[in-house]
Amino acid sequence: MKKQSVIGNSIAMFVGTCFNILISVITTPIITRLVDPSDYGQWSLFTTYTNVAMAVVMLGLDQSFVRFYYKDERIEYKRYLTYTVVKIPIIVAMLAIFLSLGFVKKIELFERNSWDIYLLLYANVIVSIVNRIGQLVLRMEQKGKEYSFLIVFNKIVYLLILFALLFETHFQDLLVLTIATVGAQTIISLASILLGKSEWKIFAPKPSGIDVKTKDLIKYGLPFIYATLAGDIFNAADRWVIKALKTYTDVGIYSAAANIVSICAIVQTTFSLLWAPIAMEQYEKDPEDKRFYIQANGCITVAMFMLGAVVICFKNVIVLLLGENYRLAVTVVPFLLFNPIMTTISETTVYGINFKNKTWAHIIITSISALTNVALNMWLIPLYSSEGAAFATAISYVLFFCLRTALSRKYYFIKFPLFRFFIITIVFFVYAAINTFTTVTLFANCMYLIGFTAILGCLYKDYFSLLLKILKQELMRYFHIILGNRR
Repeated sequence: MKKQSVIGNSIAMFVGTCFNILISVITTPIITRLVDPSDYGQWSLFTTYTNVAMAVVMLGLDQSFVRFYYKDERIEYKRYLTYTVVKIPIIVAMLAIFLSLGFVKKIELFERNSWDIYLLLYANVIVSIVNRIGQLVLRMEQKGKEYSFLIVFNKIVYLLILFALLFETHFQDLLVLTIATVGAQTIISLASILLGKSEWKIFAPKPSGIDVKTKDLIKYGLPFIYATLAGDIFNAADRWVIKALKTYTDVGIYSAAANIVSICAIVQTTFSLLWAPIAMEQYEKDPEDKRFYIQANGCITVAMFMLGAVVICFKNVIVLLLGENYRLAVTVVPFLLFNPIMTTISETTVYGINFKNKTWAHIIITSISALTNVALNMWLIPLYSSEGAAFATAISYVLFFCLRTALSRKYYFIKFPLFRFFIITIVFFVYAAINTFTTVTLFANCMYLIGFTAILGCLYKDYFSLLLKILKQELMRYFHIILGNRR
């Protein structure tokens, strides 16, 4: 099977990301004006519960899929791998659903404690399994255009269902949001199967001579259960503690701030999805070529800090669009940006753990980070409310980056420019603190942005130049390909 080039793949994903950001920027203010903050907060918890359930029922097999995908180039092997990593989690999920039927309503996960929400939650978990593997197939085959189409199509389908239900029915806002989520997930799952249909002929006879067995997949993936679960607790601790100590409305406002941050998170997700197969393939080809990872680290550091600084600069304008009920989100945004920034940059420093199959290290990293985040949230939220939760998140994600980088370098040493990194991190931290605890005008923020850009440019001058050079070369080549095809 002929794969798309890394260049075309990267640009296709970049274009898809831009469209996704544009759609989010346009529609998020509309949704927040139509949906009550309390229901918005419960919907945020709905997606969080789905992620936690997925961490358990997947058994880490999605990570096994990535790790072993290139072990055999035969299409029969890839079909066997796809079938295995879909079948087992669905069986586990069905068993877990059956066992939970007797007590799930007693836990009262939602303010609306009715069976319709819980059945939608169950359905969302099942569909998410298929969707996760469907998207992984496109990633591993490096089908950037198809993957880009899928993420944009997902957003469009979700919005069409959401607005249709909001305007044409009298359902509660929470029910509308959850139905739209499950409906979009289902349609996108089917679309992902169609786009990667050659790998989804999963009922073909099992091929002979396969070195990777089911027990190998499970053995590799199991440590990721704890790592992923701790990661989900890490990511959701702020919302859970706010829910416990405050109200669903507070959760909704905090989640609205997180949606603003998702402008950066979309870039984070796209980069992570693109980087995983490229990093693995590069290591398999030439384990000694470490300059590749250093350059990637420098470029993504520049890109993420620059994007974060722009979001802080214009946060007041963005929050104005959300609606009056969500205005308090403005002070939460700056420190929440540490989540996508630190996570994305650490993706370039952490892969030594995966290269050397030391997957247990992920458990240590996420467990320490999660415990730190929970402790800081319990301490700071009673004192500073949502701003305290955001501050706790920032500290925890800096720790997360340090742990990932330190343990990865222990097994696969790469000399990253960490001194420069920590200087710019401190500068960004000060910039975020100023915008959290004081009132800053747009003009002053623009001056701060210019100053921050100058410091970033001085520290990462070589990577600024490299990033611009790469973007220029790839865009020119892309346009040449388009013009050539038209001729």
